[in-house]
Amino acid sequence: MKNGGSVHGGSNSKPTDYLTLGTDAPGIFNLYLDNGYCNVTSGDMIVDTNCTPITWAGKPGRLNTEAIESRLKPVLNLVPNPAENGTKLVYTFTRFESEKRIEVYDVTGRLMVSLLADGIQGNIWLSLDRFTPGIYQVVLKQDGNVLLHEKLSVIK
Repeated sequence: MKNGGSVHGGSNSKPTDYLTLGTDAPGIFNLYLDNGYCNVTSGDMIVDTNCTPITWAGKPGRLNTEAIESRLKPVLNLVPNPAENGTKLVYTFTRFESEKRIEVYDVTGRLMVSLLADGIQGNIWLSLDRFTPGIYQVVLKQDGNVLLHEKLSVIK
C-alpha cells in the first residue's frame, strides 16, 4: 500500500511489476497481508529512487544508506516496565556504520550491563536476575554518544 491505496498485488511470488517499483517511489510503503481470517499491516517502509534494487538473480545492488539514515529517529522502548524477571529492549539507532550499545546504570551511576546491539534496529531480552528492586537508567549510545535514555523500574 502507498498512502492507503493498493500498489502491487500477487500471491506466492513477487508481484509481476516488482521491477517497475521505482515508478511508485519515492514514498512510504506498507506491506498488507490478508489470509481471509485475519490481516496485518507492516510499519512504514521507505523506498527511495536513489537506491538500486537488489536483483532476484542474487547480485546485490547499491543500498543508499544515507537516504535511509536521514529519515531514522532513535527509539528505545522497555517492555514490560516496570519489570520483575526481565524486559525486552526495543531499539532503533540512526546510523548503520557505528558502534551501537545499550547500557544500564543504577541510581549511583554504576554501569550494570553494557550490551552491543546487533543491527540498526531490533530487540534484546534483558534478564533482571542480578538486579535488585529499584530504578535504573537504560541508555542508547551510538559511537559513545547518548541518543536516548529511559527509566526502568525493577520490582521483585
